[in-house]
Amino acid sequence: MANNLRVVSRTVSSLVVVWDPPNSGNVMAYAISIQGLPGTEQTVSARASRSAVFDGLVAGRPYIVGVVSVSGDVSSDSLDEEFYTSK
Repeated sequence: MANNLRVVSRTVSSLVVVWDPPNSGNVMAYAISIQGLPGTEQTVSARASRSAVFDGLVAGRPYIVGVVSVSGDVSSDSLDEEFYTSK
């Protein structure tokens, strides 16, 4: 499972999140989404990035972002954290 999910930038309508790789295992990709918001799912190659940008959000609202580590047909549990957009 990924570690240390955190927001590095926020505006009234966006969040930029980053995370650290798992302590062990061969991760091929990460699946990132905001719970309850269809269409926010992103998949990024583990070699390319450990960050995601979410736009079109509502000011001052809490959002739960989840990151799942993927290795072949195996997926980790989701690392979930709550973040707020700016007011």
